[in-house]
Amino acid sequence: MTTDTSLLLSPKETNIVAHKDEKAVLPCLSTSSSVNITLFTGVYYWSMKRVYLGKQPHRNQTVTYDPKLGFILDPVTEEDTNFFRCKGTNRRQSYNSMLPYSEMEMGLGDSELIKFTLDVNTGHLLAAPNSRTIIVKEGSEAVLPCKPHTSEANVTLYREHFNFEVVKLGRHRKYERHGEDDDDDYYDDDHNDDEVRILSYDYKKGFNFSTVYFSDDATYKCEAKSQDQKEVMYFYMHIEEVHLLRGTQVHHIYFFKDDNVTLPCMPSNHNVSLTLYHSATREVGINHSAAREIPVESTECCNLTVTYDPNVGYTLKHASMSNAGTYRCEAKLRAHEEYEFFYVHFNSKRLLKQIDNRHIYPNGSGHAVIPCTTDTPDVKVKLYREIAPGLSRLVQRRMMYGGETVEYNHTVGYTVHYSVNTESVHFVCTAELGQDHDSLDFYWHGESLEESLLLRTASNIILANEDDKAVVPCRSHDADTEVQLFIGRSYLKRRKIQMGQQPHRNQIVTYDPMVGFTLDPVSHLDSSWYKCIATLSSQRQDMDFYLEVHEPPSITETNLSVDKNLVANFGSNMTMFCKSKGMPYPDTFWFKDGIPVVTDASYELGGRNQSLIIKLVQPEHEGMFSCLVENELGTEQAEGNLTISEIPPRVTRTNLNASQNIELNDNLTIFCKSKGKPETKTVWFKDGKPVVTDANVELGERNQTLTINAVNLEHSGMYQCKVWNSLGEAYAEGNVTVSGMEPARITDTNLNVSQDLEVKLGETLTMVCRSQGNPEPKTHWLKDGNPVDSDSTMKLSHRNQELNIAEVKMEHRGTYCCVVDNGLKKVQVEGTVTINEPAKIIETNLNVSQDIAAEVGTNLTMFCKSEGNPPPQITWFKDGKPLDKDSTFELKDSNQTLVIKGVRQEMKGLYRCVVHNKLGEMQIRQVVNVTGDSTNSARVITVIVVFTLVVVMLVGATVIYIRSDGVFSTLRQYMKLNKPEECIEEPSEFSERLEEEYFRSASVHREMNDYSNLIVSECLPEVSRPALQFLDDEERNAQSVGKSDGVSIIPPCASAVRSLEMKTI
Repeated sequence: MTTDTSLLLSPKETNIVAHKDEKAVLPCLSTSSSVNITLFTGVYYWSMKRVYLGKQPHRNQTVTYDPKLGFILDPVTEEDTNFFRCKGTNRRQSYNSMLPYSEMEMGLGDSELIKFTLDVNTGHLLAAPNSRTIIVKEGSEAVLPCKPHTSEANVTLYREHFNFEVVKLGRHRKYERHGEDDDDDYYDDDHNDDEVRILSYDYKKGFNFSTVYFSDDATYKCEAKSQDQKEVMYFYMHIEEVHLLRGTQVHHIYFFKDDNVTLPCMPSNHNVSLTLYHSATREVGINHSAAREIPVESTECCNLTVTYDPNVGYTLKHASMSNAGTYRCEAKLRAHEEYEFFYVHFNSKRLLKQIDNRHIYPNGSGHAVIPCTTDTPDVKVKLYREIAPGLSRLVQRRMMYGGETVEYNHTVGYTVHYSVNTESVHFVCTAELGQDHDSLDFYWHGESLEESLLLRTASNIILANEDDKAVVPCRSHDADTEVQLFIGRSYLKRRKIQMGQQPHRNQIVTYDPMVGFTLDPVSHLDSSWYKCIATLSSQRQDMDFYLEVHEPPSITETNLSVDKNLVANFGSNMTMFCKSKGMPYPDTFWFKDGIPVVTDASYELGGRNQSLIIKLVQPEHEGMFSCLVENELGTEQAEGNLTISEIPPRVTRTNLNASQNIELNDNLTIFCKSKGKPETKTVWFKDGKPVVTDANVELGERNQTLTINAVNLEHSGMYQCKVWNSLGEAYAEGNVTVSGMEPARITDTNLNVSQDLEVKLGETLTMVCRSQGNPEPKTHWLKDGNPVDSDSTMKLSHRNQELNIAEVKMEHRGTYCCVVDNGLKKVQVEGTVTINEPAKIIETNLNVSQDIAAEVGTNLTMFCKSEGNPPPQITWFKDGKPLDKDSTFELKDSNQTLVIKGVRQEMKGLYRCVVHNKLGEMQIRQVVNVTGDSTNSARVITVIVVFTLVVVMLVGATVIYIRSDGVFSTLRQYMKLNKPEECIEEPSEFSERLEEEYFRSASVHREMNDYSNLIVSECLPEVSRPALQFLDDEERNAQSVGKSDGVSIIPPCASAVRSLEMKTI
């Protein structure tokens, strides 16, 4: 008889996680060297592709196979994240021909598959949990500790079901999975309120299940992603059912009159309360009204005495027919309830003959009998074969398994005719007649004692230690039986082991019929399957054994060494590895300075704990690290010292973290110890200013200690130490308070009696008056001698040491006084607030919309009063020229009043008053007309002056025309000879509009001596004299300043437009 065994060893882990650019190991190991192992990638069978060993095409990756490790992919990248299937094939030989290799690969031989999941991480985003296996009870709360280092990482949870499916957050209904097709309803939102649970996520804790059910028992994959990094971590949630009852396979109980009937209803713990209900019918629901409670140790119900033993259950004493029916055992523990039903049947008589020996062995006649007999031919007898615990299958007559046939006779029982040996089977024979039932158990042994050549053993697994001897208990009860031992299970690859000294090995193999085969000594190379074959005449029997040789642990490769330090860069990742071998496979433990390393945000273990990864190396990681490998045969250890090449400065110890109070005249010592590579330097500050050493202030070694002897109140304040080296800076600070009496004094203020505070309207103003003293001084403010309180426009803050005006107005100007008093001394400081405002005209008799008519010979007074801060300056202009005080014009009241004495005709024109300061200016104009005649002498003088001016103008015009291409002359000729037909305006209308438009654009430029935008019109009819006079004035102004570079044209007619350029005159 051949025992069915696995071809592949079950791996401890099928979800493999590796880091990018490192190697990944898929632990696919065979149970024998005769097993052919191949690797495939892909999710489904029809899409799988074989992975061949060696250099992978178009990739920088090599795939190798190690019989002790499995498939090794070196290195891996993100594209290797996939499902892998490892296939083990036991190639067997056909009787006619050898199977082609391709057919064996497709599984025509015995084969076995193991599925692996490989995830390649590209970063360290998740914190290492204490455990990735979560064991919780059904109905309780559970947390999957999938926690990223930063809230910016995007975390997704997947649940394994064929593939990995996304688990949605939110409300879920209770659902227990019973088949593959039920999975679509698992995350349905249609639920009852009493069957709802919530799945939430907190990046500091992980995924929280408010309630877990059996359907949550699965493997979960937590995936964290950032912009260019990814990390995967697997969790295993095991749901333990909350059982209040121990449970039993017996629910149908048959009894005869006066039998004691036992109902095996037993609680899981002593806190569970039980209640038993009975009904004469079989349909007893949880709330069935026909069910009656049965009290224990009482005959009040059902004429029955019931006893209870928590280790046995309920016992019905001397039961009768009336006690048949359905019994419901109800268990309660707090909010949990559980029920178990028992169906009790009354038998009036026994139907099967009772026998004592129910073990059946085949004999050499080729048949065996199962004596399930009855005295009554009408009894219906059936035979059931147990195929699994609690699950039986009816045995059909005339047919059994493996070629056997079955016949039944009620006086003999079941006769089994067999052609080959079968396995041991548990049979149940049942009988039924009306309401009566009966049953008997039989145990069939697949081979007879006479036919068995090899004695059975308790186990086919043999354990031995390396260098010890191992015994393969392959024994026969017959001395004539020939027994041989082979290594390997496959017919093609097994090899016979010769007795005596083994070639090329220090091992001797002997055989003792009473003991078996002895291999002395054994090594880990002997771990394999062995086949023992016994032959006697035409009989043949084989038996398989597996020898597992235990090997002490040993470290095969590590980067830890006591002779050479490990050097890491600050802030980088450091990996220490400690690869080992041994059988059983050794466990690996890590220590730092003799203390076990606990995985957290800084430490991560990988590859069966054979590597220790330190994330973002910090100064506290320096020290002696050691790895310890251990199995049941011993331990081995390696250790090495980790140092950091460069370390930014950090404060390691200081007393500045808490405020310090010190009495006057005591000594103060504060320290600030630091470390760093290169060595750190230290400097001290008080209230943001460097500390200056003197007779009382001293600095200690490397400036890490500051000592102040005989402190006074001035030494109170915020002290700060700054440590630095070439890699950065670090700080520590703390407040020092000196206790003692001190008169009030003002330490900081922006008030100054000799210098005003100047501010603009609408701006924000803050007046500061900081003080010091003990007791602490009180501060109050005065404005123009009146107390200042906080209101809608002025606010006091910082213990009244600041007065804030959010929007300055005119009423805020004045003299402010800050008064500080602590009872020992009263001090004050004051200052004046002035408000700057742009210059403006507040009163005038000038009217831009109405001309002034002045009589010849009279005096004309114009005034233009202004205000502003700084005080504005006032300038008067006539026809664009500034006026100075002379015999004709008199300026009074700081130029606010202009008096024209003895008005003459030449004094008519355009007058302007301009007031300005550094914040702005304002102006107003007035046209003055002169009426009446002058004296004859005045007229003669006027005629002479006019004649002289005309001559001068003609000469000047001629010169200008020659030097400047005759621009103005040409302009006048053009105006007279080339009047466009589109010019339809009357001369008077054009004259008025020209003066109005020109004033707006030219008057300002004239004051600034800028004629680049002088406005002229080429569409000029015969204009009025005032308009021509206006043009003449502008021409003279342009000539007087020697600047008229750009004369622009603004036409009154839309079609008559051209530009004139005037050269500098």
